[in-house]
Amino acid sequence: MTINIISKPTSKPKTRLPVITNRLGIVKQDLVTPLYRQWDVQAGSLMDNPKGTGKGHTYIVYWPWFEYAQRIMSKEAYNWWKREFMLVFNRNHRWDSSGGAIDSDWPRAENLCYPCNFLSFDKFTPTHARVVGHMNTLDTRILDPLKNNWYYEPHLFSKCTMHDLKGEVRNVGTSYHVYHPVIRGEPEQWAHRDRIEFFPNLPFTVIHKGKPTKVTGYCLRGANVWGHTEQEDIPLRMAHVPGELIHPYPEWKLYEKPVPPEVRPEWKI
Repeated sequence: MTINIISKPTSKPKTRLPVITNRLGIVKQDLVTPLYRQWDVQAGSLMDNPKGTGKGHTYIVYWPWFEYAQRIMSKEAYNWWKREFMLVFNRNHRWDSSGGAIDSDWPRAENLCYPCNFLSFDKFTPTHARVVGHMNTLDTRILDPLKNNWYYEPHLFSKCTMHDLKGEVRNVGTSYHVYHPVIRGEPEQWAHRDRIEFFPNLPFTVIHKGKPTKVTGYCLRGANVWGHTEQEDIPLRMAHVPGELIHPYPEWKLYEKPVPPEVRPEWKI
């Protein structure tokens, strides 16, 4: 007699989140804006070289980045970014509706970082950290807007925000979700270390499910931070919706506020 043994189907293992290999930090909030300009975009200076605190040179923003910006945000947000964001930081360079410059020069962006956003760094001096980002000459056709965006790569796409008189972070315009790629024109781009709250050093241990668990890497999704452990990814900072800020483990915390996260149905853990 033949006995057919039907094996029990095994459950598919949960996909692990990608670990960011470079050092991570969050840009500290800018609360020094004069009161009569409290609705300006929050922004801080980046440098061309690891010295001083002044702003580095402006860089050209080539048209492929404008095309890509249209693919990662709404039409209203894109128009705000194109007309207002570039105008705020470069009032002498404006674009017409056909994509060409009104003047003879390419539009230029100021060398800035944006508070409450994540950045990654790959080189350090006692006073500065080198920012990881895209070159402004990148052929953006190699990017996938479904994968290369603020939710999946929040250290490479900053969200533009403002703050009110109480220091609360809010979206720009009439609550537009506006994103600015982390791009540069110079060979290097540096942030002063005093402007950055760096993530706690790895590895570290938290009490997870009643026992010590070692976290060996960081994973990002939007404004959320996950910790990579041997068995699973555990939440370290939850900010799924505007107003939420949860640190599940008292052993780990970021003190800077999150940007108001955008919630899209297709953005999932």
